[in-house]
Amino acid sequence: MKHLLAASMLLLTGAAAIAQIPAPNGTAGIPSTSTLSHAMTDAQIKQHLEAQGYSNVVIDHTNDDGKVYATAMKNGKSQKLAVDSVTGQAKPDIED
Repeated sequence: MKHLLAASMLLLTGAAAIAQIPAPNGTAGIPSTSTLSHAMTDAQIKQHLEAQGYSNVVIDHTNDDGKVYATAMKNGKSQKLAVDSVTGQAKPDIED
């Protein structure tokens, strides 16, 4: 019984010590905002681009790099865009 009690106390002490170790980002185990960020849906990206003055927005495809590729019209010109799926920031998609 003594050994069981000692082992239980050791486990509880170790668990308490681990729980107090701060996370690398200094938030004591709370995930950072980048971990909590969610990618926008295609519909949200389309709406975001339209709010920036684009029209005829067509989502072409999404890559594993977190970018959504689209074609849209702005100022009478068709443009290919690379859009960050979290921020909605659009940049011209320049192919090499």
